Amino acid sequence: MKKTILVMCVGNSCRSQIAAGWLRTLGGDRVEIVGGGAKPAKGVAARAITVMDEVGIDIRDNVPTLYTERLSLPLDHAIAVCSEDECAYPALPKSLPFHRLAVIDPGHHVGTEEEILQAHREVRDELKLKMEAFLKEHLA
Repeated sequence: MKKTILVMCVGNSCRSQIAAGWLRTLGGDRVEIVGGGAKPAKGVAARAITVMDEVGIDIRDNVPTLYTERLSLPLDHAIAVCSEDECAYPALPKSLPFHRLAVIDPGHHVGTEEEILQAHREVRDELKLKMEAFLKEHLA
């Protein structure tokens, strides 16, 4: 049976979009992935698109959405990829299994463009490992 997973970060523009891309790819027809953020950005972060393109996953058509707009869906899990210090999600139903799989926000990295892209790659790769582990534990 297909599981619906809500993936969240503050802006729903970078980390949650990368995680959603991995979950869709790794989970295949076992999952339906929706995203949300507490303060959604206007679009998906360009660097997130770039680093996911590097691994053959296209996230450019994703749309940042307010997480509360997803709560009417029949959700099986909610994953936050931001830290507790960055964002809380008070409207989530207490009965919804919630997983905090936080990674650093690569959008705050400073340096050359290549260094910033490398920070995004590291987050992409860390999120792949976390999403693989999540799927293995919860959808095996």
